[in-house]
Amino acid sequence: MGQELLERGLTAKERIIIHLKDHWNFKDEMECPFEITQAGISEITGLTLSHIPRNIKKMKDEGLLTEGKAYVKGKSRRYKVYHPTQKGLKLGRSLIKEIGKTSVIYNDESMMVQDILKIEKGLAMSVIASLLGESTKKSAAGKKKVGYHGSIPDTDGFVDRDEELEELRSLFSEDITKLIMIYGSQGYGTSSLASKFIKHIGNRWSSVIWIDIKKKLDDTLEQLYNHIIASGQDGITKEIIFNPHTLISYLANKKMVIVFDGYFEVGEASVEYFSGLVEKLKEVDGLKMIVTAREDTASYNRFYTIMDIHDSSVQEIHVKRMDMASCRALLGVSDLDDDALRRLYAFTRGSPSIMKTLASDDISYIEERTSFSREEIKLMLHLKTLRIDN
Repeated sequence: MGQELLERGLTAKERIIIHLKDHWNFKDEMECPFEITQAGISEITGLTLSHIPRNIKKMKDEGLLTEGKAYVKGKSRRYKVYHPTQKGLKLGRSLIKEIGKTSVIYNDESMMVQDILKIEKGLAMSVIASLLGESTKKSAAGKKKVGYHGSIPDTDGFVDRDEELEELRSLFSEDITKLIMIYGSQGYGTSSLASKFIKHIGNRWSSVIWIDIKKKLDDTLEQLYNHIIASGQDGITKEIIFNPHTLISYLANKKMVIVFDGYFEVGEASVEYFSGLVEKLKEVDGLKMIVTAREDTASYNRFYTIMDIHDSSVQEIHVKRMDMASCRALLGVSDLDDDALRRLYAFTRGSPSIMKTLASDDISYIEERTSFSREEIKLMLHLKTLRIDN
């Protein structure tokens, strides 16, 4: 179980409870550490601040956490602080116990996580985050074990998508599945979803390569060539790269994941190349691919067949618009009037990228990144000012 936890990446609930387990003894204190405020939880767990309130509410409803108010060291006012219940403490200890039995590479040696925790003597969540190839301000453990290459999008403001992430984890764990297609309408966050997922792959894969698909196949492959060289692979040539079959044969068993981001308007040469990748990819192990694509990709640009779906070598995930609660979190206004939120949701069609842009409150910035008129933007920003108690 511990190995599975590290390979799939910890959920928000698991991260929060592991972190707060280390602070259970502050429950009856009048002054508490910053780490058990919402901002502190965000910093240590690696979750975005906008993601914290919803998860805390769910965990309170499940009887895992209690909420209180206390002064924080170095601050002049009281803050909301959170403590695990006995049920939460039991879950946190159970998770640490299972993860502790797992063996990972630490400072070039194979060690049990429980021994690493003893060596580091820090917060458990910070140490585990480091072992997952992440970083927090208080993290000190080990070296980053997964090599990331390419312009991987940041996931600041990423909220929920728990269902899609769980589906990705499930499909990725199946040996027969070689390629996962992530479809979504423009602005629905397919790139962010792929980025969030690969950052939680853990120690199972040695390299992750991110490629931004270009209209010209040569430009895409030039990028791929440079990133494979940067990953430390010997003997790679452009001749190998430009032949999809020889490329897959070369990368077999390299423990590598390649993400091709933004498959939409491509030429016939790109369609043929990706078809060749799928054909050969089925025959090898130790290599997986993820392709993000627009939902309205033309049928003549689809590079795999219904038979590839039927034999499960290719799997599809379709990203839907976000729910209104998640959009509220992206806007960063927890007490936004419900009717105002519904109107904003209708304006943006639940697009997370537009919601994140609106959160800036910068009219010029929003104009540059959306197709809305200045008048429409002013109206939406006005709606953002309306509060539940107005």
